Amino acid sequence: MPLTGSLSDFPIGDILKLLNSTKKTGVLKIEGEGDFSDESGEIHFKNGKIIYSVNNKGLIGENAVLHFFEFKEGNFSFEETVPSDKTNVKASTESLMLNGSRLITEWNKISSVIKSSSLVVNLTQAPPEGVSEIKLSKEEWKVLRVIDGRKTIKEIAEELKMPVFEISKIIYGFLISGLAEKVKEEVEGITYAKVKLNVKIKPEFYLMEDNVYIDSSLIKKWRSQYGIKNLEKILMHLPDGNEVIINVKGKDDLKGLVLIPEEIAKELSLKEKDEISIEPIK
Repeated sequence: MPLTGSLSDFPIGDILKLLNSTKKTGVLKIEGEGDFSDESGEIHFKNGKIIYSVNNKGLIGENAVLHFFEFKEGNFSFEETVPSDKTNVKASTESLMLNGSRLITEWNKISSVIKSSSLVVNLTQAPPEGVSEIKLSKEEWKVLRVIDGRKTIKEIAEELKMPVFEISKIIYGFLISGLAEKVKEEVEGITYAKVKLNVKIKPEFYLMEDNVYIDSSLIKKWRSQYGIKNLEKILMHLPDGNEVIINVKGKDDLKGLVLIPEEIAKELSLKEKDEISIEPIK
């Protein structure tokens, strides 16, 4: 019987860890939703090791595996069957999971500036003040050449056959350094009343988490008050003035608190009892 579920309940990192630890052989099929609603792909396992991966946008191998860590919404199914006789993944499964965990951590920083893969940027008219020489990597030059003030991050990723994360990371650097500027970004629903909460740190042991927790009654209230059917993300206003969009889940007995996994809190420079404001994203 296939193992099936939702990526919002069971993140890709946890799925890979489970299949690796139980030494499964078969094919994991992934279908994205939200920003990745037009994407799907497969990861093939042999005795718990990832040997082959591909998605329908042209990504293969390690790039495809790491790209699936970007999916916060979607569905998956794993069936014990004969995997591909081809191999395009050389990295160990353990290193892929570690790199995927780092990707999630980096996303939290990037999302304070880039809130959606629908972002359109253009190059600034003049180099940043005080900069006489600009050194770019091969990948940065590739991205720089296709920035035209019309293409979204997702469209650039598809054109260059690179993960959305890698494109976002490069454009994040361009924006911070002043090489590029925002033209348009469509993010729905950031117009709700803010709720102030105090931070509570959640120690992490085995599972890699990419979401925070707020009281279930607050989620229920927002759903009723704002007509939000599926509340999966919130906008967090941090004490340093930055903002970050992050996945959220409900949990009982958290009135006045936001429960944040230790690694996320560390990345966002949050401490126990810090006060932050949050609002829902429809």
